[in-house]
Amino acid sequence: MTQKTQVDVVTAKAESDNDAPGPSKHFHPCGLLVSAAAQDEWELAVHAGVDWIDLKDPRRGPLGRPDLGLARDFAQRMRSLPEYRWSIAGGELDAWRHDSDEAFCRILGDSGAIKWALAGCADKPNWKSKVADCARALPGSHQAILVHYADHRDCNAPTWGSVLEAACQSQLRYVLIDTAVKDGRGLFDHLSCDSLQSMITQARWMGLEVAIAGSLRLDQLAMGPRVQAAWVGVRGAVCDGADRTSHFHQDNLRQAVAIMRGCRATGKQRESMHVLR
Repeated sequence: MTQKTQVDVVTAKAESDNDAPGPSKHFHPCGLLVSAAAQDEWELAVHAGVDWIDLKDPRRGPLGRPDLGLARDFAQRMRSLPEYRWSIAGGELDAWRHDSDEAFCRILGDSGAIKWALAGCADKPNWKSKVADCARALPGSHQAILVHYADHRDCNAPTWGSVLEAACQSQLRYVLIDTAVKDGRGLFDHLSCDSLQSMITQARWMGLEVAIAGSLRLDQLAMGPRVQAAWVGVRGAVCDGADRTSHFHQDNLRQAVAIMRGCRATGKQRESMHVLR
């Protein structure tokens, strides 16, 4: 008889129950996460009212780790703004070295988070132990964000079920669904809305908040609330042109903020109508 994992049990429960957990099965507020690459960009994001500001170097890959000096300046600025959520890209877990890279953890204080992705880890037997070690190096395990690549087969990354198991074993709070290969395809080229919503429901049953990203366009941001994501992450969509390594375009940034605020307002209106009925 095959022993069921925690993910198997939760999946069965989620599929047998029409009510997804969370604030409401009818409305789940969804925030905007924007990845900045320089000081002028994170200041634009602050002034635009972005919900979550992330720092990464897009020239170094999908989860490019920024220079430590820039990360320190960013962390100092964000710690002065307690109303904002913020994070730093830690790069690929397989390339993370505790002795040389732990400085990125120390600058987070008790408010920032750090993201690790899993390219190249699918055939590494100790990657879940390394996730646990990295989480223990933080003031709180909730400050670690584990990234699942929707195109995991293209980068030898673990499956969604394995990522969920690792996140739960290390008592994480967040997971991010992203894409590793930036070749013009986006998240919805790899996953249908139904598949994505099923994955997010599964994660929510396990007490995890899910952010989605992966070359999303401005006209796709409203899909976040539809699939019940807690956060929608963008970079290229708010840049000047389609190149994610170019600089922010202020009008695109404002438009992204307006779209997500509109989604929240519409969702709250629908929830109020449901309650009144």
